[in-house]
Amino acid sequence: MTDLASFLSQSEHLFATGGAKSFLSAKLFETLMRKMGVYVSSYSTDYLDDAVNYFKKDDLLLIFSAGGDSTYIRKITNLKCKTLLVTANPNAKYRKHFDKVITLPTLSGDWEYDSISPIMFDIFTELLVTHYAKQMKN
Repeated sequence: MTDLASFLSQSEHLFATGGAKSFLSAKLFETLMRKMGVYVSSYSTDYLDDAVNYFKKDDLLLIFSAGGDSTYIRKITNLKCKTLLVTANPNAKYRKHFDKVITLPTLSGDWEYDSISPIMFDIFTELLVTHYAKQMKN
């Protein structure tokens, strides 16, 4: 987590997204970071086509995707910015296109329908932001 917090802190602007239930984790990330005075832009996947035109090399796009193979991910595999994928699929189709990939556990192995996936995404988000906050204090 410390390495991921460092990865975040090296970014000029932070962006977060996710499809369906995964977008809730992007909104949680945005809310928790804003409580610390860090501005995060969360975009629904519907608006990514436009948003990708503004990403710069020092920006970071954090994508929450249980399956890691959604069609919107395919559209944004060649971005100018740094990318981080948080998924529950160890075989996510587009994982090679990301700078960093975090694979979260599931109970059943069915990442799309496993009820634990949203909970794990939120726990991960809380932990990441906590580590980021500790790092910023030092």
